Amino acid sequence: MDDERRCSTALSPIRGSIPNGPTNGRYKYTANEIDIGWDTSTSSGVVGYEVDREVVGVEQFPVALGKFENTGIRDTNSVALAHAGTATGVLYYVYAIGSDGVESPNDAVIYVSHIG
Repeated sequence: MDDERRCSTALSPIRGSIPNGPTNGRYKYTANEIDIGWDTSTSSGVVGYEVDREVVGVEQFPVALGKFENTGIRDTNSVALAHAGTATGVLYYVYAIGSDGVESPNDAVIYVSHIG
């Protein structure tokens, strides 16, 4: 008996251009908020940025915070704030979104870990 399995679903090509990711991720941490920011993508046609957050050691996968038009957000999530003040920290992943909805394959990674 042949155990070979075949995929009957054809993959569609990506339509539109793939934008470059944002650069120069940075943060400012206080006990009440985490402000993260980044420089814009160098690609034309970028309409916004998707931001995902991973609380290291708590969340198994990053959680989507949303899509934003500006180049910075403020996070006041209590779990993120508690872990940002430890050695484990919080990771933010920022992707550029093109006008056709295609996201950049590369991202700005912002690691927040503040002990003090």
